[in-house]
Amino acid sequence: MKILIVDDENSFRQHLRNLLKREGHQVEEAADGKNALDIVQCQSVNLVLLDIVLPDMDGIQILKKLKEWQPEIQIIMITANATVENAVASMKLGAYDYLIKPFDFDELIILVERAGELVRLRRDSEVLNLEKNRKLQFDQFVGQSGHYKQTMELIRKVAPTQSTVLITGETGTGKELVARAIHYMSERKDHPFLVINCNAIQDTLLESEMFGHEKGSFTGAVRNKRGLVEVAST
Repeated sequence: MKILIVDDENSFRQHLRNLLKREGHQVEEAADGKNALDIVQCQSVNLVLLDIVLPDMDGIQILKKLKEWQPEIQIIMITANATVENAVASMKLGAYDYLIKPFDFDELIILVERAGELVRLRRDSEVLNLEKNRKLQFDQFVGQSGHYKQTMELIRKVAPTQSTVLITGETGTGKELVARAIHYMSERKDHPFLVINCNAIQDTLLESEMFGHEKGSFTGAVRNKRGLVEVAST
């Protein structure tokens, strides 16, 4: 994922840059609003970490411009001088979230990963929209066995319901294809289909990542967090 850090503190930018690069992200930096806007106009950026107080422009103004130019871009606002007004204004203008300095860098990484899931989700949605008028046909599946026919029948029965479905099988047997078929044939076909690689999530963060947490529920839980299960239900 391509991330732009916009902050006038050089040491802070460098620290975030190193942290995010270790997580496998591409990182650009800007020390002021003008440079940030120039970068976004010239490059494809997925996520912006945006300080509210900058030398030349107000971060809220930059947020507004970025959202006007690229509504799909994700923006996490960062500030050392938090106010309710700024927080409300940021979220109304489409900010993904709001962090107050000093913050836990593990919390930032979680936010970045969640924003990344949303970026990937929207890319998937764009692909699906290209096929919006195409009905999913079962001839995409290949097979003649009794188990194959039974699976097709289960998909037809399960798709219209609100039931939770667990799909199991060996690698390469088409579990995700079956899941997408169920989703596409359900009443939620126009809503997000979220693919999560649990192996990429640290064991200690898995529960919080999947189900979220409330502020103060454990050490380091400085704010309420929505879990990916809730995100997928939107």
